[in-house]
Parts: sequence; structure tokens; C-alpha cells
Amino acid sequence: IFVNSGFLHVRSDEYNGLLTKNQMLIHGNNCAHALSCPHNIDPSVIIIGFECFSDRLNFFGKKPIALNESEIRQLSEIVKEGRNVFSPPYDVPVYDMKKKKNQIFGCEQILQRCLEVFLIQLIRKYEFFESNEEIQRDNFEINEIVEYVDNNFLEKITIDELAFLFRTNRSTLCK
Repeated sequence: IFVNSGFLHVRSDEYNGLLTKNQMLIHGNNCAHALSCPHNIDPSVIIIGFECFSDRLNFFGKKPIALNESEIRQLSEIVKEGRNVFSPPYDVPVYDMKKKKNQIFGCEQILQRCLEVFLIQLIRKYEFFESNEEIQRDNFEINEIVEYVDNNFLEKITIDELAFLFRTNRSTLCK
């Protein structure tokens, strides 16, 4: 569940509270949940149903996470590709959407890959810092750099390379 604008009340086995603009929550398999909003609020919400049996996604059902612009773009690509696979209506929650008869070649595979890459990147981003919530809240870019260095510490990594890879400059990176 992703909220693009407005807010949504979420009640589930794992989380009870608000989901606000640019926040996302992933319910686990067979997790009972209910969504509601005040009558005068019309939130823009994206709900994507999929099956995944990895325990690594459990973290994302306990509390909302805020998506950055890059992640929101990825999510929009998933929605676009989903529209190539499934027939309307898109604005009515249904358990079993019907597939289009004349699909664009490869759209199901692209949809699956886009969703997999999105979820893998979220897991990589949050898993390392799951136990340190304060760092996680403060600066995600630093978390990404630390994770990259941790995963590649045996390689020769220069400050200039890191600055290039993470779209910053040497001075900012050193701070």
C-alpha cells in the first residue's frame, strides 16, 4: 500500500496507525488488514497485490517507510507495466484482476522484474540498519554509502569513486 497524497488509516495484525503522503507498508501473507479514511479526504493510493514468502519483507509491515523520489519512480513504472498486463478497472480493489487478451510482448516478465528489483532494493536499503532506527531516520544516503563500502571493502575504493557513484562531491562525502 502506497499513499501518493492525503492519508489513510491502517489497521492490521502488525500495524495500526496512519499512512501519509509518500509512505508505504507491505502486509505479510494472510495478514488481516483494513483501510479507511475520513469522508472528506480523498487519498491517492496505490495497492499492489503479490505473493512473496521471504521473511525479509516482514520489516515493511511493522511500520510505514517513506519512499524517496527514485523509489516512487520505480513504483510508477510498476503501475505502468501492470496496466499493460491487467484490464481495467484500476480504481476498484479486486482480488483477482483479469489479464488483457492482447498484451504487449514481455509485459508480464517486465512487471515481475520491476517488482523484484524494487523489493530487493528496499530490503538492501533497510535490512542493514533495521536495528538502528535513529540512523535510518536521519540520513538514508549515508546508509547506502556505508552499505556499499561494507559490501565492497575488499576492492580498492576511492573517495572520488564514491562521490561519483552516490552523486555527490568529495567535500560533502568527507563531511
